[in-house]
Amino acid sequence: MSGSSVDLGRRRLITLVGSALTLGMASCKRAPLVCADTSTLSSEALTARQALGYLDISSDPTKYCELCQQYVPAADQCGECKVLKGPIHPRGTCRAFVAR
Repeated sequence: MSGSSVDLGRRRLITLVGSALTLGMASCKRAPLVCADTSTLSSEALTARQALGYLDISSDPTKYCELCQQYVPAADQCGECKVLKGPIHPRGTCRAFVAR
């Protein structure tokens, strides 16, 4: 084999390996965390969530639930709140936010 055909073979191998790694990593991504199931909450708990303006995703990255004193984290899932009942998204927010 000449030097140029070896270089093309290496390039092709590197491209194939890179593509395989990229596809493998993409397939390992988890589904986004959803903390919106409030079906077991009482009407009072739902009213409290609405009154405090709870949102699953905050538009202000400085006021995420996971940065709040009221937030109780759970490993790899929705957390809880000392003020609101029901599932709380770590990136959620509400008007009861108190920075840690």
